[in-house]
Amino acid sequence: MSSEGLSVCIITRDQKEKLKKCLSALKLKLPEAELVVLDTGSRDGSKELAGEYTENAREFRWTNDFSAAKNEAVKHSSNDLVLIIDTDEYIESGSIAEILSLHKKYPGAVGRILRRNSYENEYGQKMEYDQWINRLFDRRDFTYEGRIHEQVVNRKTGGDYKTYKTGIKIFHDGYDLSREEFKRKAERNEALLNEELKEKPDDPYLLYQLGKTFFASGDKEKAAESLKEALSREADTNQEYITDLILLTGYSLLD
Repeated sequence: MSSEGLSVCIITRDQKEKLKKCLSALKLKLPEAELVVLDTGSRDGSKELAGEYTENAREFRWTNDFSAAKNEAVKHSSNDLVLIIDTDEYIESGSIAEILSLHKKYPGAVGRILRRNSYENEYGQKMEYDQWINRLFDRRDFTYEGRIHEQVVNRKTGGDYKTYKTGIKIFHDGYDLSREEFKRKAERNEALLNEELKEKPDDPYLLYQLGKTFFASGDKEKAAESLKEALSREADTNQEYITDLILLTGYSLLD
């Protein structure tokens, strides 16, 4: 194993065209990085496509747990420093030299990348918004937890950790779906979140994500109910989702 390079880890399933776009962008922007692709049961030739871009293309049986899949991908990387990218995300800027330099400057911290999200609003208009998300870390110090809407957590403490902004920017089109596709995705997310809530009924983050799912699918009453419940829990105000939780609660109540 090494700690000198960067491994980019991706989990995928039946998104061959998006995966090709994702891997092509990574090869162009981060040609020195190792690419690790974990296929969770594709039937459209995604694994074979991944093999054209990397020797580290593997299979993993899907268990309805995004953290389990991402942690498995990380386990197969050759470097300790890993960047997590989803199939529907395409890198626009970033360099290995800058990534490694910042990692040395902020040891024990998690790097945040800027994601440009594309979506269609209720009036059929194409919209975009930016967000900073935690995606770059040393696998010896951090891991993923959560069946869905997984979070990076500190292996030793499970609590707070420092973050820094990287120069990595990506474009995300995973929200740019037809109403039918969006409905199916929302139903899947709701089912997974409810399974997780059976184990952690008082978790404010899970309640927030459930409310966010209801909000996106148009059920503002259920959204407000879940979001208000999340606010009533003792949440860590340093968590990155807190600001969005407060804003989304307000929008739900207004609607």
